[in-house]
Amino acid sequence: MMEKLNATTWKHIQKDDWRERLEVVIGDDKQPDFKPQIKILKWSNECNASFRLVDDEKVLPIIKKVGKKLKYIKSKKELHFYNIEPNKKLREGGYEFEVILKEKPSTNKLEFTIKTKGLKFYYQPPMTEEKLEEGQTADETHIYDKDGNVIAERPENVVGSYAVYHESKSGDYSKMGGKNYRAGKAFHIYRPRIEDANGNWTWGKLNIDEKKGILTIEIDQNFLDKAVYPVKVDPTFGYDTLGGSRQIIAHWTDDSCRRIGNGEWTGASGTIDSIHVGLYASDTTQYVDVSVFLNKEDTVDNSHDNVVTIERADLQIAHSNNWYLFEASSESISEEDYILSVLGNGADITGNYYNICVCFDNAETRNYYYESINNGYTTLRDEDPWTAGPSSSDDKLSIYCTYTAGGGDVTVTPAVQTITSSQQSPTISTQKNVSISTATQTLATTLLTITLSLGTEIGVNAQTGTVSQQSPTITTQKNVSVSADVQTLALSQLSATVSISDTVDKVVLVSPDNNSSGDTQVYFVWQIPSFTTGRNIHFQIQIDKTDNTFNDIEVSKDSREDSGFEYWDGSQWQSFGSEGVSDSYIGNNARIQINLPSQGDKYWRVRGYS
Repeated sequence: MMEKLNATTWKHIQKDDWRERLEVVIGDDKQPDFKPQIKILKWSNECNASFRLVDDEKVLPIIKKVGKKLKYIKSKKELHFYNIEPNKKLREGGYEFEVILKEKPSTNKLEFTIKTKGLKFYYQPPMTEEKLEEGQTADETHIYDKDGNVIAERPENVVGSYAVYHESKSGDYSKMGGKNYRAGKAFHIYRPRIEDANGNWTWGKLNIDEKKGILTIEIDQNFLDKAVYPVKVDPTFGYDTLGGSRQIIAHWTDDSCRRIGNGEWTGASGTIDSIHVGLYASDTTQYVDVSVFLNKEDTVDNSHDNVVTIERADLQIAHSNNWYLFEASSESISEEDYILSVLGNGADITGNYYNICVCFDNAETRNYYYESINNGYTTLRDEDPWTAGPSSSDDKLSIYCTYTAGGGDVTVTPAVQTITSSQQSPTISTQKNVSISTATQTLATTLLTITLSLGTEIGVNAQTGTVSQQSPTITTQKNVSVSADVQTLALSQLSATVSISDTVDKVVLVSPDNNSSGDTQVYFVWQIPSFTTGRNIHFQIQIDKTDNTFNDIEVSKDSREDSGFEYWDGSQWQSFGSEGVSDSYIGNNARIQINLPSQGDKYWRVRGYS
């Protein structure tokens, strides 16, 4: 649903999930008048891109909302902004920035200015421009092997389009409190279709010049000369996370089986939880054996030791692009280069000319691995080490890992001491600055501090003055925004002597990120930290509107007293009970939605106590 932010700006939230939040802002909330612009924000605004029509028509527009469309109306043109629900062509939905030309324009080009953060744009050329192996042929939408069988395909609206990816990240980090980048794809800008009032149409030519910050749609001049007006130009922004093109991994001809993979770098050590791969069945649903693999990449001897093999027998694959889950067994990985690959069993395909494909886009150049054997599924599945050699390719497969990285958490283990005064049950607290204003914020140096806080009396032995098995308060403060992954830590002096035998992990703040901006209705998300086994945990959240000293708190909520606190049980969000949350959910996320009473910079912290 389109939500009005102010007199000149609207917003549509497509995916309200902290792991891969996606929203579209229509207009520019920093301007006093409406601007013909959309801004796509992905992963809670970690990445974004705005597109604004260059409009030289010197007439004030009429802005009005008609049904689910927002219309920008002038004498020579109209712009229609509206969301597209998921459908057969756009599996994850999309957004339309539709230009209606009411009369023949003075030029056959439409220009849009572009501003981006953290994204890369990759052109998807006709298949005739792809690098072909010996014996292969191609037309605009297909590549054929020497026998004339289709081995790769690119739909018409993907030819000449742009796939948009995160500039550096892929993979699912949600189990460690991070985001789910999947294969790294943010969205897709499809080739625009140009259609006149009589239904005659042609494809527009799309071009993005990142250096100049310009997106251009060129329309065939002959078409404009003969068109019956109005003419509709519809650049579509698809929310797709899967690649828009497809390569065959299993084919009915000779029970062909193909194993295809990309060289990847994990960037961290830990354990593999699962592998996802984007698959597609041509013409009709198929039930096919499919295996995915993770191998250590050896570009010297081409002897790639197997780390993970996961097979799903008779996997039901639909006639549409979809993600498929392959669950791993927590196999260990280290920070090095790997190959992610997928294999299909051609012997399982029923029907002539049918096949199973893996989704992909053209992106940056990488190592590409390929091996094919007719009726050879078992041979390719069991090959260890895999001995395929690499070639250089810009084919980025839609395949990624979900894993839990090792290390990185901060723990404090003080020496065992004797308490000298009455103390409160210790708490865990994390502070983080988040900008709720719409203005661009200036980044500042980040400093994390860990301090001990002391409070009022709890169960203290009056004779000995000792407290048994109590953890210290740990406060983590994040001041202002930070873009670097490495942050400075400082441990404060402990201000009292405490008897402790347990370690307590710090609270990890998940969302919103530093330097985030948005409206005043915000989900605050954090990770449930480790705490003493057999006990339950409650949380207090505080939001300060001035600075990180928390002397000007405008919101304070406690899960023992206030409703709205929720925790993730592994499948859905659950409300906190009066007893709090048990240690069974350590490592899962907790959250609360808060309506902030004002705009401006905000500092927030969460205390956990048991």
